[in-house]
Amino acid sequence: MNAATKVGLRILALTALTGFLAATAQADDKANATGTWKWTRKTPDGQEQQISATLKQEGEKLTGEVESPLGKVEIKDGKVKDGELSFYITFERDGNEIKANFSGKLAGDNIKGKVEVGAGDMKRTMDWEPKRSK
Repeated sequence: MNAATKVGLRILALTALTGFLAATAQADDKANATGTWKWTRKTPDGQEQQISATLKQEGEKLTGEVESPLGKVEIKDGKVKDGELSFYITFERDGNEIKANFSGKLAGDNIKGKVEVGAGDMKRTMDWEPKRSK
């Protein structure tokens, strides 16, 4: 193998490695849930409520809080794996503890998922599509 061929193969290998590393970095950016996420929820009487979640991802661990007109609550059991995230919150309403389970798929600055809210056998599932604030 002549010197020119060896140099050409090294350049090709280096280019392939650089492309792989760049693609990996972009994939990691897309799957990162850190940031402030906002969405609108419709109440049973048709009013709209602005809700936000401030999330921090460290590896597969997700921490943070959700803020709504009812106040701020800490998220619990937050996880992120392969772009899928999940967590839950609890809050009190009329003397009852209500649990809201959030789950969704990260796609850049969007999450598309579901939230299941309720207590005991009284639960309902709704679409959940927050957007990351810039």
